[in-house]
Amino acid sequence: MSTSGWTNPVTTEASHDLRVLVRTPKDSAEKEWFRMHQAERLGVEAGRPILAVIQGSDAFGWADTVVMDRRSLVPLHEQLVLKDRVIRVTYRNTSVTRVEQVGDSAPRTTVRQYPVQVYAFNQLDLLMRALPYQVGATTILPLYSEMTDELEHDTLEVLSGPSSSAPWWSLRFADPAIISTVTIDPTTRAFLSYETRWRTRPGVMRRVP
Repeated sequence: MSTSGWTNPVTTEASHDLRVLVRTPKDSAEKEWFRMHQAERLGVEAGRPILAVIQGSDAFGWADTVVMDRRSLVPLHEQLVLKDRVIRVTYRNTSVTRVEQVGDSAPRTTVRQYPVQVYAFNQLDLLMRALPYQVGATTILPLYSEMTDELEHDTLEVLSGPSSSAPWWSLRFADPAIISTVTIDPTTRAFLSYETRWRTRPGVMRRVP
C-alpha cells in the first residue's frame, strides 16, 4: 500500500478523552464499557520529523505508542503494554521485529519478513483520516497485529462523500473480527461518529467524546 496522495491530518499536537459505549440484545440502552485516551505528539527522531500516536485505557492496563515518519506515515517503532505484558516492535519497511516479555519471563523475539510495506494495526484511526477519499474506492490495508504477531489484509471502503443532507465522508473498515463504520469531517478530518460491530457475536460499540 503506497501512501502517495495521502494527507497526514495531524499538523498540531492534540489529545482526546473518549468513552466507549456498548449495547447488546440483552441491554435496554447503551452503557459505558470503558474510557480511553488518545494523543498525537510531534517530534524529531534521527533527523526526521516523526509523529507519535498514543492511546490507552486505565481500565485494562493498556497503553500503546506507535512512532511513525510524519510525512509518509510509515511506522518506525512501537511499544504496547497490557498489564504485565510488554511488546516492543521495530518496523523496517517490509521487516518486523517483535520482542515480547511477560512479567519477569525471558523476552521472546520474532522476526517477520513480508512482501509489502506494513503498517501497525494501531495506526488504523490515523490511516482512515489520511486516505485520499474517492467514493466507491476500496483500499487493502496490510496491518500488522501487535498482539497476534500476524499480518492482516483488511479493507477500507469509502461509502459516500459530503452532501447537503450528510456533510461528511462515510467509511467502512472490515477485518476478520470486526466491521467499523465512521463518518469524518471533510475539513478537519476529525471523526464525527465511530461505530463497530463484532462478526462473531451480536452487539454494537460506539466511541463518543
